[in-house]
Amino acid sequence: MKIVGCDLNARQQSIAMVDTEAGEFTEKTLSHEANTVREFYASLQGPVVVGIEATGAMQWFLEQQHTLQAIALNHALRQGPACGVQRV
Repeated sequence: MKIVGCDLNARQQSIAMVDTEAGEFTEKTLSHEANTVREFYASLQGPVVVGIEATGAMQWFLEQQHTLQAIALNHALRQGPACGVQRV
């Protein structure tokens, strides 16, 4: 399983991801231009849990994730208050 923590900003997002099976940790910054975000999440195989803080920019991200789920990717999305997500 891959667990992705996502810090959303207006023009980009910073992610930290751990692959629990491979024991790998990755950090990336994804631009919101073109299809960068969609391509990144579409490339993730297996079960994926994405955690984001509840912010004004999240509606765009939620729409992206729902589109990806519609094409049968095994992604789950968890959202919560910023203070809770930042503590984790």
